[in-house]
Order: sequence, then C-alpha cells, then structure tokens
Amino acid sequence: MHDGSYRRVPWLSRIAPEVGIPAVCAACGAASDNGIAIPWGNERFEFCGRAHYEEWRQRRLLAQLHACVQFGEDAYSEMYETRSPSGSYSDAKESFYSAIQIASELEMAEKELELRKRVEHIKNVFRSQF
Repeated sequence: MHDGSYRRVPWLSRIAPEVGIPAVCAACGAASDNGIAIPWGNERFEFCGRAHYEEWRQRRLLAQLHACVQFGEDAYSEMYETRSPSGSYSDAKESFYSAIQIASELEMAEKELELRKRVEHIKNVFRSQF
C-alpha cells in the first residue's frame, strides 16, 4: 500500500492482504479507493487503510492466542484424567506452540518467553510422571 511513501502491511498469519484496492471499511464504513482486504474464514474483510486493518488484525490474533492457551491448559489438565495422557500431552504442546507463533507475530517477546517456559514445564511434568 502506498500512502505517501512505502509502508509494509503485515500479513495475518500466513494470509497476505490485498492492498491498494477499492474497499468499504469494516471498522468505520468509509469507502476507499486505496484500501486493504483480507479473507478470514468464510468471510472477506475490507478496510479503508492500514490503521483500521492493523487494529482488526491485532484483535483477531490476540483472540486466537488466548484460545490456543486455553485449549493447551485444558489439554494439560486432561493429562491427569485420561488413560492415554500422550494424546492430551500432544494437544497441549501443539496449542502452546501455536500460541508462541502468534505471540512472535505480534512481537510480544515477554509473552512468547512465558509461553515457552509453560511448554517446558508441561514437558517436564509429562516426562517425570508418565
């Protein structure tokens, strides 16, 4: 997107946004000839500019990060309640690895470190008890 000078528009995970296209903003309703659009799930979201896109992107990624952490914590708890803890262990690890990737994408270094420590704790518990 060109806005007086070159500006990089961040992807949403592995999805590249379309830039410099006509769009009606999902955030404010304004029409723009130099907008941004991105598919997400079965929908397509359009924005009048970079600021509204980045706000929306951050909210989406944060919600996804929190969902991954919650799923990982639930899987960790299930390790103690199931006869086959390795399935729950794998789910917990993969969920936390996804959360780490999202934290990295959001440039949340402290959160990323916290999540890495949590994964190590889960690994250590699994190895010592199962």
